[in-house]
Amino acid sequence: MLDREPRREEHRRAMRSASTSPVAWALTCALVCVPACERVAHGSGAEAEPAATPSSKRVEVIVDATGYHPATIRAPARSRLTLAFRRTTEAGCGQQLVFETLGIRKQLPLDKVVEVEVEVPERGELGFACGMNMYRGKVVPTE
Repeated sequence: MLDREPRREEHRRAMRSASTSPVAWALTCALVCVPACERVAHGSGAEAEPAATPSSKRVEVIVDATGYHPATIRAPARSRLTLAFRRTTEAGCGQQLVFETLGIRKQLPLDKVVEVEVEVPERGELGFACGMNMYRGKVVPTE
């Protein structure tokens, strides 16, 4: 029993230093976020989610461990939309929302709605992503 105590203390020291190491942090992010994002990018075996075409000017977007739902939102060009984001889980990297081209960066608190007003582009797409750019979504004009 006395032999185990030095090993325990050595283990505790190693765990403490790993938890503050930038390399350990990066490895943890890679092990936690990348598998979830791989499922999003390559699909989890289920059918691809269809693009949402809103009937009103407000679109609810759920953020969970696999990304944005819906990830593609179609609306008439130059129309104004309110995107209502609600994060439903602590898992994954959806705590932050970024519209790079608009200069918008917002925190998404758990189970709270965060609204962002956007104008649908005339052509192309308006992209949004998580803070790590692993979950991605877009607003595109209808044809």
